[in-house]
Order: sequence, then C-alpha cells, then structure tokens
Amino acid sequence: MAGRAETVTKAFYKSVPVMAGYIVLGIGFGILLRDAGYGVVWALIMSLFIYAGSMQYVGVGLLTGGASVLTAVITTRYDRLYIHGSKGSIRSEVEYNQQGDACYRIFTQDEVIERKVSISQNYSLEIAQMCRCIHGNETPHVTPEFSIKNAQLMDRVFKEIGY
Repeated sequence: MAGRAETVTKAFYKSVPVMAGYIVLGIGFGILLRDAGYGVVWALIMSLFIYAGSMQYVGVGLLTGGASVLTAVITTRYDRLYIHGSKGSIRSEVEYNQQGDACYRIFTQDEVIERKVSISQNYSLEIAQMCRCIHGNETPHVTPEFSIKNAQLMDRVFKEIGY
C-alpha cells in the first residue's frame, strides 16, 4: 500500500502546475459567466458539453450576443484553424479533440489543395505524458514556472478590469 500512496502523492505534486492553470481559467470563466447574468447551473452545463476551455469563453460571448443555446453548443464543439500568409491560407475545421483523419485545405491564388492527416486522441497523449513524468522518465511540457507566470498574468488582467 505504501507504494500506491507514494505514487498518488507524487502524481498530485506533478500535476499541480497544470491544475493551477485550469483553476485560474475556471475562475475567469465563472466571473465572466456570472457577469453575463448566468448562474452556477449554466457553468456546470457548459463545462460538461464544451471540452475546450477557451471555447467556454466564446460560448459566453455567443449567448450574450443573442445566439441560441444550440448555436453556441454547435459552434463551441469545433476548433477552427485559419492561417493567413502572403501566398495564401490554410483552413481546417475539426471537432475538438477529434481523433482519426482530419482534413485541411491550402488556398493559393491558383488552386485549392485538400489534404488529410491522421491525428491521435489528445487526452490519451496528455495522460501518457503525465505518467512518464510521474515515473521520472520525462520532463513536463508545462513547467511550474510557466504556470506561475500564467497565474500572475491572469492576476494582472483581473486587476486591470477591476476584479
């Protein structure tokens, strides 16, 4: 039993930097949603159906802008990748955390090229990386210093807007 407790403790401490970032984003989302006139039940529902944290912020903007709940849910289920350059653009619309084949299009002045790429399930990759970190075989992609700087930035943003 001591081995399991030690592993759980080590896992907890290794996950604190990531957890700190999620807590800060969650608090910001809660404040934004409350200021828009929505309560805790709305926050829970949106958290269950919108899997991209940044898209929760977009969802609040859609709801306060007059979009229907259905429109907000459908819109926030997709990530849109638009890259614009001097010779053309790349566009892709994929379901958040999609796995399998994803399609993207390259637009130039002369043609549109459609390509597919095989993608893995992102959550599985994150969990596998966290396990390697816990066992000491790998360094986390998100450092504690980065998480602290991110939290300090969010503190400054909240202070600037009067919270």
